[in-house]
Amino acid sequence: MRPALTLRSILLSAAWFTAAANAATITVGGSGCQFPTVQKALDHAALSAASDEIRVANTLAYTQQALTKSDPYDVSVTGGYANCNIATSPTGSTVLDGSGRNASVLTVTNGNIQLANLVITGGAPLSGRGGGVQVRGSAQLTTFSNVRITANRAREGGGLAIVGSSNRTLSFHAQNLVIDHNYSSVAGGGFWATYAQAVKQSAGMRVAYNETGGDGGGAWLGPNAVMHLWSSKYPSGFVDNLAKGNGGGVAVVRGASLAIFHAGGPAQPTEISRNSAERGGGVYLFTDIPAVASLQAHGMIGADNSALVEGGFASIHMIGDSGGLRIGEVHVDASTFFGGSPCDQPLECNVFRGNAAIARDGTPQPGALVAIRNDGKAAVGFARFWNVTARENFGHDLAHAWSDAPSGYAEEVEFRDSLMVRNIAEKHLVETEGDAALHVFGSTFARNETGAATLQADDASSSVYMYGSIFDDDAALMDRVPPSPSMFALMARSPGAADGISTVFRDDPLFEDADHDDFRLRPSSPALDRMWDLPPTNSFDRAGNPRTVDLPWVPDFNTPRDLGCFELQ
Repeated sequence: MRPALTLRSILLSAAWFTAAANAATITVGGSGCQFPTVQKALDHAALSAASDEIRVANTLAYTQQALTKSDPYDVSVTGGYANCNIATSPTGSTVLDGSGRNASVLTVTNGNIQLANLVITGGAPLSGRGGGVQVRGSAQLTTFSNVRITANRAREGGGLAIVGSSNRTLSFHAQNLVIDHNYSSVAGGGFWATYAQAVKQSAGMRVAYNETGGDGGGAWLGPNAVMHLWSSKYPSGFVDNLAKGNGGGVAVVRGASLAIFHAGGPAQPTEISRNSAERGGGVYLFTDIPAVASLQAHGMIGADNSALVEGGFASIHMIGDSGGLRIGEVHVDASTFFGGSPCDQPLECNVFRGNAAIARDGTPQPGALVAIRNDGKAAVGFARFWNVTARENFGHDLAHAWSDAPSGYAEEVEFRDSLMVRNIAEKHLVETEGDAALHVFGSTFARNETGAATLQADDASSSVYMYGSIFDDDAALMDRVPPSPSMFALMARSPGAADGISTVFRDDPLFEDADHDDFRLRPSSPALDRMWDLPPTNSFDRAGNPRTVDLPWVPDFNTPRDLGCFELQ
């Protein structure tokens, strides 16, 4: 016989349903707290469809953590509280420690979760993914704010893994997220993602000091993984990571993309620096299926990355003989075409410095800045550097493009409105092989040291299209001139640099102070107002000044625009 409802049970039931209908603040910790463990708080929050907040106090040590969230509701987990007094505010972070358990510290399989003021460490699902945090299944949006994921281990995604699928893309958002000192045996030392979508403006995300036995020392981004990274007052980017395979900073694979934007104001530029790998010390882009792998950026720094085989900063490798195109693209630009705001100090943004392609025995390798390798007629790799400075990089050459079959796409390596200075190349500064193209527009090459010519197109069918540029190096401009080059309004300083090229004139460009790295043009420079009658490449020069300025004391030799990457104002 069912017991009769008492007045007390009715009141308790009413109170429970009222609480369930409203967001609750749940406290975790020692004396005075509602729950002694974070898991019990998560389980309690799962009973209600309300957006509950779990506050974790630093009155206990949270060890042996293997937390799970599998309910479809919203919840936030915020650490850093000194106690469970609801009136207090967080003053630091709380450590959630997996203590070496064979599990992720936190696994999210459903709903939305916001994580804040936490240090997540000690997770070790050695045959799984996401040592610190794993997000998969029916999870929706995972948000990280003031979170550090450190010293975790896994097969893939030592620190964080977001595991979507072809029929479900998972979302994440980061504000001041640090992923550091994690390890993976296969891929993604710090971060591993597939079918994942960054939403809003993720900023202050720093992936540092991670390591993998395979590809993606800092991060591995796989099919349909899209990551947006904005500059911030907090350091952002991929730094000091190691891949024993490819992509020391980040590997972008089979339809993944990484977009880096400057957010404006006094934000620090995003960095891809001091990473190392076999190929692509900073970035490795690869696909062997019909897909696009891309890095699009403005307002970034790429410094001191190193590769043992090729591509000190970036390596692009596409494979495909038939079917849909396999496209790999690195496009760096000072404009805001991709989003964001202009840099306050343009000359301090988009700087690629000290990158090296050098084998263990000290032999220089291809592409200190970028190496492109296209295997097959359906494979296309592009490297476009617009409004950048590339300086003091070292390798067999600065940029190297190789293609073994005609693809029908001409653009492979392009420098536009850029400054290439004090780089050291064992052979040519820029070299293309096979069906590879070279484009140079409105750029300045100066004080580079090469063992051969500045530029080289090794195949007679290669496309070479250049105009409006200055070549100040003590080297021949080209070792071999293609039969039908498109070359206009080019200046070379070195005697003999322009031999055999009628469209190049020899003169001293008269830089302001080249010995002290001031490559602007003097008012008496012969490079003023000599641009060919072609559309301007960009609206602004390397310093962010208007590109077409008509100087009243200089007769227009061709157009009002100056040669090289600086426009005299």
